[in-house]
Amino acid sequence: MKEKELIKETVVEVCRELGIGLEDIILFGSRARGDFRKDSDWDILIVTGRELSWRERLHLSGEIRKRLAKRGMPIDVLIISREKLDKLKNDPGYVYSYALSEGIRV
Repeated sequence: MKEKELIKETVVEVCRELGIGLEDIILFGSRARGDFRKDSDWDILIVTGRELSWRERLHLSGEIRKRLAKRGMPIDVLIISREKLDKLKNDPGYVYSYALSEGIRV
């Protein structure tokens, strides 16, 4: 299985298990662009249907990291609600605008 497919499958599975409404998965950064180094991690933006508590975000990102680490895939996870993303997406002071403009939806 390709890495992008594995990331998508893992995120979808964990969100389903935790009862979190998933709206989008966006890969960004050097891995998504294809100009990565051997030690580069995957940068993942997960967009949810509602605002998650700190504890929910921690649990979601931790479970995804753990499962992908077992497959030898280091990742960095950002989680944001659709509502909050819509407010911040055009602000260049946040990584979200970069992820949306240069990222790859999976």
